[in-house]
Formats: sequence, C-alpha cells, structure tokens
Amino acid sequence: PRLLGRVNHADIPISYTTRFWLTIHAGSATVPGKYSGLIRIGPEKEGASTIPLTVEVLPIKLEPVPGIAYSMLLSYEFFEMDSKNWTAEEREKIYRDGVNVFRDYKNHGMSTVDVASPFYFQWNKDGTPRMEHFKAMVKAAKEVGFDKPIYWYFAHYVQAAKGMHPGGVRNYDPKVHLKRAKYLVRLAFKLDKELDGPPIRFNPIDEPRIASRKKIAIDLFKEIKKVPGVVIMSTTDIGGKLLDIENEGHKFIKMLPPGVKERHSEREVWEYNNASAQSFNPAYSRYIYGYYTWRQDLDGMNTWGPGTTENSRGNPFEDLDSPYSDYFIFFPHVGGPLPTPNWEAVREGIDDIRYVYQLEKLCKEKSAVHPEEVAEAEKFLDEVRALCDFKSRTIVNDFGDWTPERFDSIRGEVISWIMKLK
Repeated sequence: PRLLGRVNHADIPISYTTRFWLTIHAGSATVPGKYSGLIRIGPEKEGASTIPLTVEVLPIKLEPVPGIAYSMLLSYEFFEMDSKNWTAEEREKIYRDGVNVFRDYKNHGMSTVDVASPFYFQWNKDGTPRMEHFKAMVKAAKEVGFDKPIYWYFAHYVQAAKGMHPGGVRNYDPKVHLKRAKYLVRLAFKLDKELDGPPIRFNPIDEPRIASRKKIAIDLFKEIKKVPGVVIMSTTDIGGKLLDIENEGHKFIKMLPPGVKERHSEREVWEYNNASAQSFNPAYSRYIYGYYTWRQDLDGMNTWGPGTTENSRGNPFEDLDSPYSDYFIFFPHVGGPLPTPNWEAVREGIDDIRYVYQLEKLCKEKSAVHPEEVAEAEKFLDEVRALCDFKSRTIVNDFGDWTPERFDSIRGEVISWIMKLK
C-alpha cells in the first residue's frame, strides 16, 4: 500500500486501483469506546464519495516492554552540526530537523537513540574537540523525552572505522587513538552532565570482523573501560566481560531452540536487522520488531542508519539509479519525516508485543485466582512462539505464512485473552 501523506491530494493513474495506508492515532486520554466517521474522497472531475470508518478504542493501555531497547543504529541526524560554516539560523534548522526525527522515533516505538559522529575529527581553536553533534544529540534526546541510556558511535574519531571510510583503520595509531578514545569518553560524560542529559553509553567500533580490527576493538574496550561508569555496546560478540551489549547482525544471532523461552547470557544481546529497512514486505519488518524479538528473548532490536541522504544509493528519491533499493525507512520532508509502509509496520510489530506483554502481566497477576484460564492463555502464547520457529529470512520479500491476516488474528486473540482475564 501507499501511505497517505500530509497532503490533500494523491495522484492515481486512470484505470488503476491503489491501496492506501491510513494511520489513526488515539491519545492516551481518549475514552474507550467506538468512534465513527467518514473518509471523503473528492475527485477532480467527478462527484465526491465517502467511506464509513469505525474505530474502537480498547480499555487497554499499552506501555513499552521492559528490558527491550529499540533504536535506529548509527544514525546521522546531527551529522552536519560540526561544520563551521553554518549561520545561527541554519544551525538551528539542522537541530530542529533532528529533533523532529527523534520525535518520530519515539512515536514509532523507539526507546533510545544511537547517533554517529561525523567522519572527520576536528579541533576547535581553543584545542578542544569539536562536539557539536554530540551536544545536539543529548539536548534533542532530553527535549523529546528519551530518559533511557542513549548511545554514541565515535569510531571515525579514533580511526577505527572500516578501511574504506574516512576515519578508517588505515591511519590508526595505538599511541594516539587509544588515548584519544579515553579522552573523548571522559569529555562525553562531562558534556552530558552539563546538559543534564540521559545516561550515555559508548560504541567505539563497528563490525570488527577481521583479526586486525578485532585487536583494535579489544584495545579500545580495555582503554575506555578505565573510565568509571563506561558501558560498551558494539556490533560484535568478542571482548568477554569488557563488552556489555552484544549487538550482532541477524545471521550471527544464535537462535533459541524450539521450546526454549529464555536466553541466558552474561551480557545483553541485541540484533541489528537491516533487511527490515530494505524489505519489499512490510510484514517482515513488523514480524522482526515484534514477535521475532519477543520469541528470541532479545534485549534490543535496531536497524542501521535510516532515512538520511548519507545512506541513499544515489538520489534518495530516484529508484532507478542503483541496482538496489534506496536505503530508507522514512524520507526527509519539509514537514518532518515521511514514513514508508515498513516504518509503520515496525510500529505495528512493537505494538504486537506490547499487547503480549499486557497478557503476560495478567497471567502472573491472575495465576492464583484463575489458574485454568491462565494455563490456557499461556498455552496460546506457547503456540504463538512455535509459529516463530522458522527461518525468518524466507519472508523478507514474501508473506509466507506471516500474512496480514495472521497478524490480525493473533492480535485479536491476545486482546480477547486480556479482556477475559481483566
């Protein structure tokens, strides 16, 4: 389907049928019940028609699932802030655009942010590092209401990025960059405290796969761990106790065997799933951020750097200038981020397991009072888990068994159990 954007018109070729995705929001203060209205369609040269619409607001208040972090990984909202040539007005516009993206993250279920530094490290005239993007990230996170720990990726600033990138390992010098890493971490803590921002965590290197970069990763982990309070997240599983959060790609995640519900690890285990941004199947994005994350008992789910021109393959609004799809889960727009169906599907997936979480809470609360009903509800949840025991990559571009109807059916049953146990 196409998304109905922030405009009063949509062009549809003659003799074509087009489906649209209309997202309706209900505020937290909305009284439960059924609400009816009409969608009016007014063609340019024909008579207007209407479609009846009924929305039911349920007496169920959804909340974020504790213990699951959602974010966009190594994003670039404030990438341009460190340029020294902006006017004050231009700098404020860059900041406001970033705030709008952060707000859109929150509206789509993200619980934290993970911002990348620019590619080039710069010094100010007074000899201090240029950290305008970092300060903007902290201020924006605070303004939008992200109160959980936020993440800063700074590999480019210590020449630890991949070799083909600016800030890459070709110019890495352990005598210089280990000391700089520790200095930057201390400075980040200082700036975060001055700005009264949310807790800050660190990602000093991305995907250290080859031996030389693995050594650099371990050395960086050891060095910045000398600073009290440092929590390290990185896209790797190396490092032993030095690494607090393992954030690996889908193909590296060890799947839970059928029947096993809990993941046992000395560190948090996240997954970054980039196919959820590129997939031609919004149901895949929904499944990954929802039932898959729940089934695999992951501590976090994220997708690399969405919705920025730095990540487009050529013109971000031109699909014919690359053999691959443009890497966008939402598009830049003067009125704020313009979502794709995949982005709306991500929110649906997060809501799927927010409903499941409400049911799981009720099962714990009511187990002594209604043991038989709770046993049946838990059996139903186990059946849903069993539906998730398959290779999810088989549905990247095809519904497979995870059709929109299946999602509707499962959510409907979850809601029925919630209402029954309430």
